[in-house]
Amino acid sequence: MKFSERWRLAGIISAEVRFKGYLEMNPTNLARVKENPQKIARSIKSNSRFSTFITTALVFSLAVLTAVMAFVDDTIGVPQTRLAVGLSIFLVLSFVLLIFLNLSVTTGFFSADVISFPATLPLSKRNLDELSLLAFIRVFIAPTILILTIFPIITLIAIGPGPALVALAGCAATVSLAIGALTKMAIWFRKKSHQVDGSRMNAVVRISASLGLALGMVVAFSMGSWLPSLIHFIADLTIGMGTQGSSLLALLFPFSFGFLASAIQFGLLVPSTTILAALGASALYAFLAILSYRRTGNALQHITVGGVSSRRTLELRDINVNTSTALRSIISKDLKLATRNIGSSFVFIIPLFLVVFIYPMMAGWSQSEALRSLTALISVEYGNFFGGITIISVMMFDTQGASIQAGLPIKSREVLNAKVTMAMFPYVGSMIMVSFLLSMFPLTSPLIPLIPLIQIPCGYTISIAVGAFTYWKRGGGRAVSISVVADTGMTFLAAVIGALVGFVPLVGYGVAMILTGNHIVSLATQSAIMVMELILVQSQVPKLLKD
Repeated sequence: MKFSERWRLAGIISAEVRFKGYLEMNPTNLARVKENPQKIARSIKSNSRFSTFITTALVFSLAVLTAVMAFVDDTIGVPQTRLAVGLSIFLVLSFVLLIFLNLSVTTGFFSADVISFPATLPLSKRNLDELSLLAFIRVFIAPTILILTIFPIITLIAIGPGPALVALAGCAATVSLAIGALTKMAIWFRKKSHQVDGSRMNAVVRISASLGLALGMVVAFSMGSWLPSLIHFIADLTIGMGTQGSSLLALLFPFSFGFLASAIQFGLLVPSTTILAALGASALYAFLAILSYRRTGNALQHITVGGVSSRRTLELRDINVNTSTALRSIISKDLKLATRNIGSSFVFIIPLFLVVFIYPMMAGWSQSEALRSLTALISVEYGNFFGGITIISVMMFDTQGASIQAGLPIKSREVLNAKVTMAMFPYVGSMIMVSFLLSMFPLTSPLIPLIPLIQIPCGYTISIAVGAFTYWKRGGGRAVSISVVADTGMTFLAAVIGALVGFVPLVGYGVAMILTGNHIVSLATQSAIMVMELILVQSQVPKLLKD
C-alpha cells in the first residue's frame, strides 16, 4: 500500500477517533447519538475543528509570547538566563498543552474497535500497525507541527542556527515524551472512568482525574494572564540560586535544553558545570524520547484493534437495597454521571475558573483601592452569569437514562430541587473564593469581602428561576434535559437570566452606598432585595411547572 493511501485511510480513522473522543467527553452526545446521528456527527465535527483551532492558537500564542520575553524583554535577568528560561518554559507548557487538550480525544482512540473495519481488509499486520500509528499521529499533527517549527524558526531568526537546532531537538523530545505520557494517561483514564465496582476509592480516582483534567484545561486557556509572571519568577530564581542552583536546574527536563541552547550561544558566560550538566541531561532525555516513541508504537499495536478493557473481575457479595428520597437519589445519580465525562466534571471547577479569570484584574488594579473594591461587584456578577449556565449544565445529566427517569413517579419540582441543590455547590464555592481573593488586597472597607458571602442565597434564586423557565420553555413545564453545546439559545437565555437576577441586589447595594455612604446599610439593602426576589420567584415557579 502506498504511503498516500495509508495517509488518507489514517485520516478517516483519526476522524472516527475524534468522534469517539467527543462522545466520551460530552454525555449529551453520548445519549443522543442514536436519536439523530447525523446531527451529532455534524456537531462533533464542528467542535473538533474549533478545538483544533483553539489548540493551534494557544500553541502559536505560547511560542510567540515566550520568544518575545526570551529575546526582547530586558527586564528579565541577563541574556543567557532569558534564553534558557524562555525555551524551557515553552517546552514545559507545550508538554502540558499536548496532554490536557488532547486527553479526551486520545481516550477515544483507545476505545474498542477503532480500526476494526480496516482489520477486515486484505492488509498485513505490519500495514495495520503502521496505519494505527499514522492515525495516532494525525490526531496531533497540527499542534505538533507548530511546536516543532514556530519557536525554532524565531530562534533561528533572532539568534542563530546553533540555539535553533537545540530548540528543535528539545521540541521533538518534548512532543515524543508528551505523547508517550498521554498514551499511558489515556489508557488509565479510560479504565478508571468506566469501571463500576462500588468502590469508593475508585469513585475518588474518577473524580480526581476528571477535575484534574478540567483544571488543566482552565490553566491552559488562561496562560496569557500568568505566563509573564512565571517567566520572571523562574528567571529571578535561577539568578538567585547561583552556579550550583543553575547546574541542578539544568539536570531537569526540559531546562537542560534551555541551558544547552544558552551555552551554545553565549559560551563561557554560562558556568562550565552548568554546561556539562545540560549536555548530559539533554542526551539522556533525547534517548528517553526515542524510547518513548518506540514504546508508544508498541502500545498502539497491542491496543488499537482490541481496545482497552474497562472491565474487572468482581467478587460475589451481598447487595443491600436501601430506599431513599427522590432528592438524594437524583443527586447521587447525577454525581456518578458527572465523574464519568470530562465535559460534565467541568461544572465543578467553575470556582477555580472564576479565580483564574478575575485574579489578574484584581492584581492589575494594585494602585487603586477604589477600583479593586469595584471588582467585588464585577466578580460577583461573573459568578451570577456562570450560575445561570451551571443549572443548565446540571440538567444535561438527564440525557443519560432519561427514558427510565421519565417513567418514575417523580414530580418536576422534585427533579428541579435536585438540580438546584447540585448547582448551588459551584455557586457557593465561587462566592467563597471571590471573598477570599478580595481579603488578600487592601480595599476601601474591610466589609467589602462580605458582599459575595451575602450574595450566596441568591444562587438558589438564580438556579430555581433559570431551571423553572427552562422546564417551561423547552419541556412545557415538565423536567427536560438541555445541552449546553447543542442548545446555545437556551444556554444564552440562562446566562442572561442568571446575570439579571443576581444583578438586582448588587444594584441595591450600589444605590444605597451612593445615597448613604454606609457599607452596613448597603449590605442590608442587598440582603433585603435578595429576600424579596426569592419570595417573588417562589410564588411564580409553580405556575411554570407541570406534573
